Amino acid sequence: MLKTFTLQTHTREELVDITSQVRETVSKILKSENKDCGVAIVYTKHTTSGLTIN
Repeated sequence: MLKTFTLQTHTREELVDITSQVRETVSKILKSENKDCGVAIVYTKHTTSGLTIN
């Protein structure tokens, strides 16, 4: 299942925490498919953006 997030930034360089959006989406998908675990793949398709995973 593919889900897309669209983010709006307000400055040239900005760090946006999407942890809650990803967590909520994964939780909804797992409940709808009656599963208790899964894999989330998060990526950005724009060349001037990046992901930081902690």
